[in-house]
Amino acid sequence: MENVPQPVKLGAAEAVTPEPGPDPQRTDGPTFVTFGAAAKRLGVKYYQIQRAARAGLLPTYRLHSGRRLLKLEEVLEIIERSREGGCK
Repeated sequence: MENVPQPVKLGAAEAVTPEPGPDPQRTDGPTFVTFGAAAKRLGVKYYQIQRAARAGLLPTYRLHSGRRLLKLEEVLEIIERSREGGCK
């Protein structure tokens, strides 16, 4: 008879140990924020962010659910450019 390996029974801790996946705290990609989070971070009202996005001053990214997000880096860059003499 051939030497067939026998199945190994795993304990509960071994059976549910997940494999390492992507780190949820990674910082290598862009940071997307909601209008509310951007407003809070910048110290302005929600409707000011909403109006700027609606006017096309802030680029938005729409999810499949319809929710619009902003790239925090782009918002900060636009604010910095406006301090230096306007958006170009």
